[in-house]
Amino acid sequence: MTTKNDIDAKTRKIVESAVRANLKGRTVKYIDIHHDVDHEGREWLDIDVRYAASAEPLPARSELDMDMAINDALKATGDTRIPYVEHHFADSQVSKSLERAS
Repeated sequence: MTTKNDIDAKTRKIVESAVRANLKGRTVKYIDIHHDVDHEGREWLDIDVRYAASAEPLPARSELDMDMAINDALKATGDTRIPYVEHHFADSQVSKSLERAS
């Protein structure tokens, strides 16, 4: 897993750990993390997670779990930046849709 970023090592480690904990057997090619500020002055993290092709798509629930794990881990350390996570898959792949409860 390669991480490209313009952030500090502590934040990078937090994000990488949360991603690793929620991979569900997938391989990550790289994580790209950038700090930014929106037009209202709120700080946020732009996090791009690029996956290698896999025989089995990543369940959509795993994407959500990963997003929440990153958010929770950052907040636990006092980091108030909002993480915006984009999941990028091989062109031939998409994540599985969440199944609706009956």
